[in-house]
Formats: sequence, structure tokens, C-alpha cells
Amino acid sequence: ESMVSSGLLGKLIDSMVNKNEDYSYVLVNYMSLLARLILIDPEFIINFITIAGQQQGPMYNDKHLLNVILEIWLDKFDNIGHPKQRKLNAMAFATLISTTNPIILGYLAMFVAIWGDVLSEVKESGGGDALVYWQEEISTEVGTDGVDDTPETKRKRALLQRDPIHTTNLTQFIRLKLGECETLNGGAQIFNQVDRTDFIFED
Repeated sequence: ESMVSSGLLGKLIDSMVNKNEDYSYVLVNYMSLLARLILIDPEFIINFITIAGQQQGPMYNDKHLLNVILEIWLDKFDNIGHPKQRKLNAMAFATLISTTNPIILGYLAMFVAIWGDVLSEVKESGGGDALVYWQEEISTEVGTDGVDDTPETKRKRALLQRDPIHTTNLTQFIRLKLGECETLNGGAQIFNQVDRTDFIFED
């Protein structure tokens, strides 16, 4: 709610929609921030975007603002270079699918393609997720080996240890969200629009 009252969420959405090609790095950061917000409360974010689109009127050639944001997001996904951020965004897409919003379900085939790509980057033999093994990376990111940690270093390490990028198995997460979507839609027929979804879970 503080992001709404402060105008930060509106600024984030506006910056994504009115993107500047010269600032793709900034846009990628906005996408990753939006992904984190979606993991926390996807319904709230969807409702906010819906209301924002209604307030702005016919600015997008009769397209729903949610369509516009998803198309920009998917178009720019390949600009995300780091596996951590790619996994984060893939998790956000899976979380959106679980809302069963009809606009979002229209992009299922594109989400499946992204999940397949990202899983190939982080997946280990036996279904493991390389980014779950975060200890070495956390030490590098906070700039210490754990000896004589300052309070700030301890705080940063604690935050990284709770980061869903490092605590969530992506294969299991996508399977869970797809299952939730199937249940809410009365069965697996919702996925008939794509050739297969189970291929992304193959070892």
C-alpha cells in the first residue's frame, strides 16, 4: 500500500509502458521489481494495473493495460542476462498464471517457452535447481566470508538467505502454479492451447 500512496507503483508501471530504448538496463530492473511485487501479491498488482488502465482511458488502441505490460515484458525478457533475474521473472509469470486471469492465460504459450529456457539454465540432473545452492554467492555478494561480520553485513546475508530465488526449486514452483491453475479452471483442458507443458519438467 505504501508503494501506491507514494506513487512508486504508478511510476514503475508508467516507466515500463513509456519505455526508452536507450535505457534497457533500467527497464530490466523495473521488470525484476515488478516480478518481486507479483510474487508477494499478484491479485493486488493485477487490480492496480486494471484501475490504472481505466483511469488513463483509450491510450493503448483499445488494449487493456495489462496486455501492454505483458507484451513489453515478454518482448524484453531476453534483455535479462543474469540467471537469477531470469528465474525471478519466470517465477512471476508462473504466479500470474495461478490467478487464472483470462488476459494472462492468453500468454500461456509464451510463458511455457520462457520456462523451458530458464529451466535449462538453472536445472541440475535429478531436477535440482542450481540457484538454490546460494551459500558461495551470498558470501561474494555481501563481500565477506562470514568472519567479523558487521550488523549491516548480517542483515544483507539474512535477506539473501530468504530470497525466493535461492530458496525455491523452479521446476516444483512452476508445477505447483500450473496445478493451481488447472484446479481453478476445472481440469487440464485449459492447457490445450499449447502443445505440451510437461516437457519443461523432463530431466
